[in-house]
Amino acid sequence: MKRILSLILASLLLAASVSCSDAPQTEDTEPAQESASESAAETVSPEDDKYAYAKEKYNAIPQYNLDGADFTIATQSGITSGGYTTEQEVTSDGLNGQGINDAIYLRTEAVNERFNCKIQRTDTHVDEAVKQAVTAGDTTLKLAFPSLARVDMLAVEGYLVDLFNASNLNLEEAWYDKGSFDLQLFGKLYGITGDINFIDDLLTSVILFSKDLMEQHQLGNMYDIVNEGKWTLDTMMTLADVVGNDVDGNGRYDASDAYGYIRWVTYDKEGYPQVTIDTERAISLLEKTQSFFKGNSWAWAYDNIHNIFKANRALFFADYAGVVINLGDMEYDYGIIPPPKYDEVQDQYYSYPFTMIPCVSIPNNGNNVDQVSAVMEALAIQSHMLLKPEVYDQALTRRYSRDEESSAMLDLIFENRIYDYGEFYAGFDGFFGKMVLDGTTNFASRFAKKKPTAEAKIEEFVNMVLDN
Repeated sequence: MKRILSLILASLLLAASVSCSDAPQTEDTEPAQESASESAAETVSPEDDKYAYAKEKYNAIPQYNLDGADFTIATQSGITSGGYTTEQEVTSDGLNGQGINDAIYLRTEAVNERFNCKIQRTDTHVDEAVKQAVTAGDTTLKLAFPSLARVDMLAVEGYLVDLFNASNLNLEEAWYDKGSFDLQLFGKLYGITGDINFIDDLLTSVILFSKDLMEQHQLGNMYDIVNEGKWTLDTMMTLADVVGNDVDGNGRYDASDAYGYIRWVTYDKEGYPQVTIDTERAISLLEKTQSFFKGNSWAWAYDNIHNIFKANRALFFADYAGVVINLGDMEYDYGIIPPPKYDEVQDQYYSYPFTMIPCVSIPNNGNNVDQVSAVMEALAIQSHMLLKPEVYDQALTRRYSRDEESSAMLDLIFENRIYDYGEFYAGFDGFFGKMVLDGTTNFASRFAKKKPTAEAKIEEFVNMVLDN
């Protein structure tokens, strides 16, 4: 008999590496008083009045003339989601009728025209490209897209500029992800995610659910459950049990730490990161999760995970948002929601990005930061107007998912991402999931054993920051 799985847990682990390109600059070039060409903001359709503010901010950016110089960006390579790669975030070879490709091309050409420059990508590993450029004082490299897991290590070694000191960046605006402010230390920020990078959206954790199975089992309206703040770990387990226990079958069991909300590192009032965790809450979350995973309502199905959900044999499917692109031909209706809360007291739904997603940084290699930040700001705003609608509204919602509510859910998901130093630098990545997997219940003793090592890593990292 075919088994209906109530929950599929995807691996959420991807490989990562990087790549790069080259560019000269003009240190003493002053902003032009008049636009050298038609405003790049005009590439946006006139009916898109919601972009009026963005256009205004775009036109207010100082318009430096870079005299046709290359504007080189180093990025990662090998990170893929939904058929798209990190290399595609930078440049496009030309218009080909594919929405994301064409948006990147139009964005790049608009910024090239505004600043009289040529944006290009270098094929050198991003970390090496930054280090080489800074060490040699080579100003051909203008921007870098290092991974979140590496950006602050580059920063503490003196290779990156504090973005809060870049005069032409408006980091509080909608084209930047303010969640990545969590990665600032002592008031300094060296990398930020936002609309320039679209892979970060595709690699943010989400839950897909089968509308058909919700209706068949009369489980209510999933979107109402989320909007009312009742989408919790207990709710997920209850709904999963209703569907999962309906049929016979056995599965191969595994675990993930994608549910509930645990922050390993917080900051004291002086801005120092500290290894802190609500142990009582963590133990409760561990016990709930282990109890659920001992039942028959879920399974790990890595090899044919998409086919199981496509066949309407799973109520919930946990993965990154980019998986939606691979479900375009799914016959059954489904929706997108955030990972559940720990309980209804939790203030918000939170999602986690993949730790290797790229962010945007400025190398500390002697460039004119005013000029570089102006081009970065222009790329961010053009991406907000041109690229984000293509990636977000069309690739993830209009074209592939089946309802307008999913678009509102993606707003909720992307606006509440968690960037945790404990995951990136203190060694807690996968710590909770491993305990669920092996059935361990002594969380307090394991955490106590791990904590000194984590604190030593944090202290070492803080000292490096303070020394630079």
